[in-house]
Amino acid sequence: MVDFNQPLTERMLENTYHPVTQTLLYIHSMETFIYKDLKKASLNKDISKVKSLGPYAYALSTILD
Repeated sequence: MVDFNQPLTERMLENTYHPVTQTLLYIHSMETFIYKDLKKASLNKDISKVKSLGPYAYALSTILD
């Protein structure tokens, strides 16, 4: 069983089979408000969203790299 309360590590995010990584990718693929907000903030270069969406964007970037 995975402890979702542990901090994210790059090792976790680089493993595409890790449950945390799979959950983040699943959330992104659902096109929820998070997807829409992240896309809008990226297009508009809205730095006010960095505090709330920045960690999620960083995690996605690490997964995709």
